[in-house]
Amino acid sequence: MANKNGYSSARTGRGTEALTQKKEDRARMEAAKAVHDQLNSKTVGPPLAATGLIGDQAPESTIGVGDFDQVKNQIYLQSENSLALDTLNAMGQITNMQSQSGPIPGTGKIALINQAVSSGVTYDIFTPNAGEVWELISADFNATLSSGDIDSIQLKIKENSTDEEVMIAENLGDNFDTFKDFMASPVYVDANLTVTVRGNDANLTNLAVRLLLIRIR
Repeated sequence: MANKNGYSSARTGRGTEALTQKKEDRARMEAAKAVHDQLNSKTVGPPLAATGLIGDQAPESTIGVGDFDQVKNQIYLQSENSLALDTLNAMGQITNMQSQSGPIPGTGKIALINQAVSSGVTYDIFTPNAGEVWELISADFNATLSSGDIDSIQLKIKENSTDEEVMIAENLGDNFDTFKDFMASPVYVDANLTVTVRGNDANLTNLAVRLLLIRIR
């Protein structure tokens, strides 16, 4: 049926739907372009080893996990951002900044404390940021006592909301050593958890603990 302007209602409806679709497509394309705009000065990976540019010498154009996270954390989970999310997912996979399994390159680090401590008191060492998952690979310690050898030193995982703890490693009678056998392996921690340490000895005065970590999410 034609309306007063001579156009059929069906044709008008199709035109409105097409216009709405174009607007939605444009919004998706603009959101995806925003991802590209923020990362278009970055390369997929570092230069070849033959250039001699490694570590701190690598150019700033090489994408890092911080660059990827900065863009990722701006995107809302909305339908108009579906293309932007697809774009970011593809970038994350090709650059290894987004891991589906295994470590993320460039994220290995050592977290540590080195401070005066008291016997029987628990001290926090490392808590991941929101949205991150880290694997605890190894840990060692150096205990300073006024005399003798430490009775025990315990490495634990604490649930932040409840302060409940699970011991994952313990050494007895050594003032400097590596936690050789984790009670659970691999050990993963996210923002809900904190790696902690507690030394038990009346003569304990100072404790240094180092955690070897790599990010997997």
